[in-house]
Amino acid sequence: MPRRFLIAAFLLVGGCGPSHVVLTEGSCVSPKIGDTVEGSATLHSYAGTGCIECGSYLTQKGCHGRIGFRNATREADQAYDAITRRSGGEPSFGPIERQVFVTGEVIPNGATGKPLLNATSIRETQRR
Repeated sequence: MPRRFLIAAFLLVGGCGPSHVVLTEGSCVSPKIGDTVEGSATLHSYAGTGCIECGSYLTQKGCHGRIGFRNATREADQAYDAITRRSGGEPSFGPIERQVFVTGEVIPNGATGKPLLNATSIRETQRR
């Protein structure tokens, strides 16, 4: 009997730690702090709008909620700048939405403690 309890306890505790989360269209997941993430999402950015307290975030099509977003590497920062550059015909104001593929680790947002994807890579997959 004690051995069964030990195995059950190990499985319960093991299931609570960080995991690898894959973002896919139509699959609503809520990454937790410590998880690693990869996959497709919609990036919402206020780049170039002069909004001081507006942070970038990710959403999944058909799902509620959002995941905070920031760049962890110089390469991700450069890719983000290119992705969020407005193209001809787009309004020069308001948020920008782009379909992206991202990878990174979920960390706590320094201001709120909410989950924030610290992206090590980002690339545009489709322009809306």
